[in-house]
Amino acid sequence: MNYSQQLVVVEGLSIPSNTETRMDCPFCLGRNTFSVKTIDGTLSWYCFRASCEAKGKKRKEKNMNDVNAVFNKSNLKKIFYVPDSFKSIYSNAKAVEYLKQNNVIKSILEGKAEVQYDVRQERIVFLIKNNDKVVGAVGRALSSETYPKWFMYGDKEIPFVIKGGSSRYNKLHGNNLIIVEDCASACAVSFLLSSMALLGTDFADEYIKYIKDYDKVIIALDRDATTKSFEIVSRLRFNGVDTKVLILENDLKYLNEEEIVHKIYGK
Repeated sequence: MNYSQQLVVVEGLSIPSNTETRMDCPFCLGRNTFSVKTIDGTLSWYCFRASCEAKGKKRKEKNMNDVNAVFNKSNLKKIFYVPDSFKSIYSNAKAVEYLKQNNVIKSILEGKAEVQYDVRQERIVFLIKNNDKVVGAVGRALSSETYPKWFMYGDKEIPFVIKGGSSRYNKLHGNNLIIVEDCASACAVSFLLSSMALLGTDFADEYIKYIKDYDKVIIALDRDATTKSFEIVSRLRFNGVDTKVLILENDLKYLNEEEIVHKIYGK
């Protein structure tokens, strides 16, 4: 694929200005191998997979937003403006069906998760909050033709975390946190305990400060991510966090509540 063809695809991702993101490659489909930057008026992209030739750069004309960004660079990671394209999740039947099939609805109704629909990118959007303030979002494509499957809006240094569980479960098992693969799984287990979505990326050092107050952390990723699970365990234990690994045969979001309790706590 030549430069012009690549440019059409990359511009179609609609990456916001002054953003640096990592995602699945839309060309070779490599997992989390594609880097896109829209910094200082320049759009650049590169795939880290050796067999993929995707890379390029385009200098864009600066507008007033770019000029203002230069003078407010220190605040780029602190401010996230919710796009106008984010609408009610109930405005799209396909989005609602996805939430039902993946056991997300209950967490929304209980106010544990806030989910919207991006009409521009056709994505379900899980809002990321810090101290009740929206600081970013994670978008999940509803179509197999939309790349990447998962898209990060805003600052990636703050993870998607749901304060879950109930007094009943916390009394039985303690104030625990489970780290799962994606936002839907985090929502599905939030009735039982607090959860964090890893989103297929490496576990960032910045995430550690968000989990140190939990009694125990459970790493519950797919079997093909076993090596990554034990790497995370090693890093967390080094930082004094009580951690264990739970190897999954089936994603937790596909299980009912009784099955989730049995899988995590064996009861």
